[in-house]
Order: sequence, then structure tokens, then C-alpha cells
Amino acid sequence: MTERAATFPDIPLEEQREIEQALRFPEGTASEVQQALVEECIEAVTRLFFRVAERGETFGDVGRVRERFGKTLEENYGLSTGPFMDLARAYWTYTLEFADLQPSATQMVFYHVIKTVETNIRSYSFRHPAKTRFRWNIASI
Repeated sequence: MTERAATFPDIPLEEQREIEQALRFPEGTASEVQQALVEECIEAVTRLFFRVAERGETFGDVGRVRERFGKTLEENYGLSTGPFMDLARAYWTYTLEFADLQPSATQMVFYHVIKTVETNIRSYSFRHPAKTRFRWNIASI
């Protein structure tokens, strides 16, 4: 069984540690200014994400969700409009675009910035459809 952190129960602790480690520059190479810059980048990308969602925009083609997971977001959540669906469309298109990055990108600090944003948003709102079956319909809540 994978150990999970109490603050983010849906995210394996190992994954959280990898992200935290990747965001740190090798010991002795990053100044406090560089560390602060990474943190500012995380905040800026997070703000961008929520602005995109608020405007009902996406980071890519929403049709890719069905291609990847076999269902549309509307079928999965039982909704077609509203703030939650705007957030879901932004999140899942962000996630799919992020997944398309080349493996060589994992060595870049910015990769870890956008991965951190994805992980933070997922921890509050979404579970991966391949790992979790949705047994509830949000419209019934």
C-alpha cells in the first residue's frame, strides 16, 4: 500500500516528495532568490489556471478527454454547464497538455512548476479517472 500524506490524502507521499525534491536546486547551487522565483512561478501559473477556468476557456481540445478516458466530462460528472464544469474542462485539458510534454522536459525547472500546479489542483478537486471510479453524481448533491 502506498503511504499517503495527511494533508493531501489523494496524492501518494512519494509523489509529493519527488515534486518537492525536483523543485529544489541541487544543494549549494540555488540562491534564496532562485528559490523565491520558483515559488512565484508556481503562484503565477496557478493564477493563470484559475483565470482560464473562470473565463470558461481550456488549455486544449476538450474532445481529447473522451479519447483518453472513454467518456466526456459531461458523461462523467452528469453536468454540462456551471463553474464546476468550467474548472473540470480547464483541469483535464491542462493535465492532458502537460502529459504531452517530452520526457526531456522533466529535467527543466518549469516542468516541475506546472507539475506542482497540476498536483495541487488535483489534490483539492479531482481524482484521476483511471485510478478512481466516480460513484456519485455531483448534480445529486
